[in-house]
Amino acid sequence: MNPYKMQQRCAPSFHKGKIILAADAAHVCNPFGGLGLTGGIADVGSLYDCLLGIHKGLADDSIIEKYSQVRMQIYKDVIDPMSRDNFRRISQQDPDEAGEKDEFFQLCKKAAIDEDFSKEMCMVGFVLRFSSFQPTDTVNPRD
Repeated sequence: MNPYKMQQRCAPSFHKGKIILAADAAHVCNPFGGLGLTGGIADVGSLYDCLLGIHKGLADDSIIEKYSQVRMQIYKDVIDPMSRDNFRRISQQDPDEAGEKDEFFQLCKKAAIDEDFSKEMCMVGFVLRFSSFQPTDTVNPRD
């Protein structure tokens, strides 16, 4: 057995020719915090919107390149830094003191007693979601 080595990698593009990457095929995160899974689900949702737009004739193939650019930027600006912070949070501080000293844990404690702040914290996850293609009211995903 070997100790876990933190992996934080992102493909140079999520789109090349007829190949489209999403989730773990596109980016890898350490397993602390669930951002690989959450980011992957957001990738798939955005890709679905793009493919639906192409299928319905509301977008052309160039939307896939936009998907690649936007999802890569979200990985670099949001997922990667948060994932690295989660790893540091559990590996570089005394667990007996973390609850009192760590800023994130302090925010969690505040959310436990402040309902408005709790709702605000829940909205933070929406920053991972971006729909490259915005379906109109005339598009029904079940069609």
